[in-house]
Amino acid sequence: MGMNNWEAFLSDPELTNSEWFRRQLNGQYLFGKILHDTLECLNNFKGIYSLAVSKEVSQNINISTSSLRWFTQKMQAIELAVIEITQLWDFYEKLPITSDEWPHLIKSVGSKLSDVQKFAHNREALDQSVQGMERDFITMAMANLRGAKAIYEDIQVENYKQLLVTRKYQKFNS
Repeated sequence: MGMNNWEAFLSDPELTNSEWFRRQLNGQYLFGKILHDTLECLNNFKGIYSLAVSKEVSQNINISTSSLRWFTQKMQAIELAVIEITQLWDFYEKLPITSDEWPHLIKSVGSKLSDVQKFAHNREALDQSVQGMERDFITMAMANLRGAKAIYEDIQVENYKQLLVTRKYQKFNS
Protein backbone atom coordinates (compact mmCIF):
# COMPACT_ATOMS: atom_id res chain seq x y z
CA MET A 1 0.00 0.00 0.00
CA GLY A 2 1.38 3.43 -0.97
CA MET A 3 1.68 6.44 1.25
CA ASN A 4 -1.31 8.71 1.54
CA ASN A 5 -0.92 12.46 1.05
CA TRP A 6 -0.61 13.11 4.77
CA GLU A 7 2.22 10.60 5.24
CA ALA A 8 3.93 11.91 2.11
CA PHE A 9 3.70 15.45 3.50
CA LEU A 10 5.17 14.45 6.85
CA SER A 11 8.08 12.66 5.17
CA ASP A 12 8.76 15.19 2.36
CA PRO A 13 12.59 15.44 2.13
CA GLU A 14 12.49 19.13 1.26
CA LEU A 15 10.64 19.80 4.49
CA THR A 16 12.34 17.26 6.73
CA ASN A 17 15.80 18.55 5.71
CA SER A 18 14.95 22.08 6.89
CA GLU A 19 15.30 22.73 10.61
CA TRP A 20 12.54 25.35 10.55
CA PHE A 21 10.12 23.00 8.80
CA ARG A 22 11.01 20.08 11.08
CA ARG A 23 9.84 22.18 14.02
CA GLN A 24 6.61 23.07 12.18
CA LEU A 25 6.04 19.71 10.51
CA ASN A 26 3.14 18.44 12.54
CA GLY A 27 -0.61 18.39 12.28
CA GLN A 28 -1.23 20.86 15.04
CA TYR A 29 0.94 23.58 13.53
CA LEU A 30 -0.51 23.11 10.03
CA PHE A 31 -4.08 23.05 11.33
CA GLY A 32 -3.47 26.23 13.32
CA LYS A 33 -1.94 27.93 10.28
CA ILE A 34 -4.89 26.92 8.10
CA LEU A 35 -7.34 28.22 10.71
CA HIS A 36 -5.39 31.48 10.96
CA ASP A 37 -5.13 31.98 7.19
CA THR A 38 -8.79 31.12 6.64
CA LEU A 39 -10.05 33.40 9.38
CA GLU A 40 -7.76 36.16 8.13
CA CYS A 41 -9.41 36.04 4.69
CA LEU A 42 -12.95 35.85 6.06
CA ASN A 43 -12.52 38.48 8.77
CA ASN A 44 -10.81 40.82 6.32
CA PHE A 45 -13.87 40.53 4.08
CA LYS A 46 -16.11 41.30 7.05
CA GLY A 47 -13.96 44.31 7.93
CA ILE A 48 -14.12 45.64 4.39
CA TYR A 49 -17.89 45.20 4.41
CA SER A 50 -18.19 47.03 7.75
CA LEU A 51 -16.11 49.87 6.41
CA ALA A 52 -18.10 50.07 3.16
CA VAL A 53 -21.42 50.34 5.01
CA SER A 54 -20.16 52.60 7.78
CA LYS A 55 -21.71 56.01 8.28
CA GLU A 56 -18.35 57.73 7.87
CA VAL A 57 -17.74 56.16 4.47
CA SER A 58 -21.30 56.63 3.22
CA GLN A 59 -21.09 60.36 4.00
CA ASN A 60 -17.96 60.78 1.88
CA ILE A 61 -18.13 58.06 -0.78
CA ASN A 62 -21.12 57.04 -2.83
CA ILE A 63 -21.27 53.24 -2.62
CA SER A 64 -23.83 52.01 -5.14
CA THR A 65 -26.80 49.92 -4.15
CA SER A 66 -25.56 47.08 -6.37
CA SER A 67 -22.17 47.03 -4.59
CA LEU A 68 -23.83 47.04 -1.17
CA ARG A 69 -26.11 44.22 -2.30
CA TRP A 70 -23.04 42.31 -3.61
CA PHE A 71 -21.42 42.53 -0.15
CA THR A 72 -24.61 41.79 1.79
CA GLN A 73 -25.41 38.66 -0.26
CA LYS A 74 -22.14 37.11 0.88
CA MET A 75 -22.17 38.10 4.54
CA GLN A 76 -24.46 35.36 5.89
CA ALA A 77 -22.30 32.55 4.48
CA ILE A 78 -19.11 34.28 5.59
CA GLU A 79 -20.36 34.93 9.12
CA LEU A 80 -21.50 31.31 9.45
CA ALA A 81 -18.13 30.05 8.19
CA VAL A 82 -16.29 32.28 10.70
CA ILE A 83 -18.38 30.93 13.57
CA GLU A 84 -17.93 27.29 12.54
CA ILE A 85 -14.21 27.61 11.86
CA THR A 86 -13.62 29.47 15.12
CA GLN A 87 -15.25 26.55 16.96
CA LEU A 88 -12.54 24.27 15.55
CA TRP A 89 -9.87 26.05 17.67
CA ASP A 90 -10.82 23.73 20.55
CA PHE A 91 -9.31 20.81 18.64
CA TYR A 92 -6.09 22.75 18.11
CA GLU A 93 -5.55 22.97 21.85
CA LYS A 94 -6.78 19.49 22.83
CA LEU A 95 -5.30 17.05 20.31
CA PRO A 96 -1.69 15.86 20.50
CA ILE A 97 0.52 17.12 17.68
CA THR A 98 0.97 13.58 16.33
CA SER A 99 -2.75 12.74 16.23
CA ASP A 100 -4.11 10.96 13.16
CA GLU A 101 -7.13 13.28 13.32
CA TRP A 102 -5.38 16.37 11.86
CA PRO A 103 -6.06 15.54 8.18
CA HIS A 104 -9.76 15.02 9.02
CA LEU A 105 -9.91 18.32 10.87
CA ILE A 106 -8.22 20.08 7.97
CA LYS A 107 -10.88 18.62 5.66
CA SER A 108 -13.55 19.96 8.01
CA VAL A 109 -12.16 23.49 7.50
CA GLY A 110 -12.55 22.92 3.76
CA SER A 111 -16.14 21.80 4.17
CA LYS A 112 -16.91 25.00 6.08
CA LEU A 113 -15.53 26.99 3.13
CA SER A 114 -17.60 25.21 0.48
CA ASP A 115 -20.25 27.97 0.25
CA VAL A 116 -17.80 30.86 0.59
CA GLN A 117 -15.37 29.70 -2.10
CA LYS A 118 -18.12 29.93 -4.73
CA PHE A 119 -18.13 33.72 -4.35
CA ALA A 120 -14.56 34.12 -5.65
CA HIS A 121 -15.73 34.06 -9.27
CA ASN A 122 -18.69 36.32 -8.67
CA ARG A 123 -17.57 39.64 -10.15
CA GLU A 124 -20.89 41.16 -11.14
CA ALA A 125 -20.23 44.13 -8.87
CA LEU A 126 -17.09 45.07 -10.78
CA ASP A 127 -18.61 46.56 -13.87
CA GLN A 128 -17.19 49.57 -15.68
CA SER A 129 -19.32 52.03 -13.72
CA VAL A 130 -17.69 51.09 -10.41
CA GLN A 131 -14.79 53.46 -9.82
CA GLY A 132 -12.60 54.95 -7.09
CA MET A 133 -12.92 53.81 -3.49
CA GLU A 134 -15.97 51.71 -4.24
CA ARG A 135 -13.91 49.69 -6.73
CA ASP A 136 -11.06 49.46 -4.20
CA PHE A 137 -13.42 48.02 -1.56
CA ILE A 138 -14.65 45.36 -3.96
CA THR A 139 -11.12 44.59 -5.19
CA MET A 140 -9.93 44.05 -1.60
CA ALA A 141 -12.98 41.94 -0.81
CA MET A 142 -12.43 39.82 -3.92
CA ALA A 143 -8.77 39.27 -2.99
CA ASN A 144 -9.89 37.81 0.33
CA LEU A 145 -12.54 35.64 -1.33
CA ARG A 146 -9.92 34.34 -3.76
CA GLY A 147 -7.70 33.61 -0.75
CA ALA A 148 -10.44 31.57 0.90
CA LYS A 149 -11.03 29.75 -2.39
CA ALA A 150 -7.31 28.93 -2.73
CA ILE A 151 -7.27 27.48 0.79
CA TYR A 152 -10.41 25.49 -0.03
CA GLU A 153 -8.84 24.11 -3.22
CA ASP A 154 -5.56 23.19 -1.48
CA ILE A 155 -7.53 21.37 1.21
CA GLN A 156 -9.65 19.51 -1.36
CA VAL A 157 -6.58 18.13 -3.16
CA GLU A 158 -4.74 17.57 0.15
CA ASN A 159 -1.90 19.86 -0.88
CA TYR A 160 -0.56 20.09 2.67
CA LYS A 161 2.82 21.40 1.59
CA GLN A 162 1.22 24.34 -0.23
CA LEU A 163 -0.95 25.05 2.80
CA LEU A 164 2.19 25.10 4.97
CA VAL A 165 4.43 27.27 2.79
CA THR A 166 1.97 29.87 1.42
CA ARG A 167 2.69 33.11 3.24
CA LYS A 168 -0.35 35.10 2.17
CA TYR A 169 -3.43 33.77 0.45
CA GLN A 170 -4.93 37.16 -0.46
CA LYS A 171 -3.68 38.30 -3.85
CA PHE A 172 -4.67 41.72 -5.09
CA ASN A 173 -4.66 40.98 -8.80
CA SER A 174 -7.72 40.97 -10.99
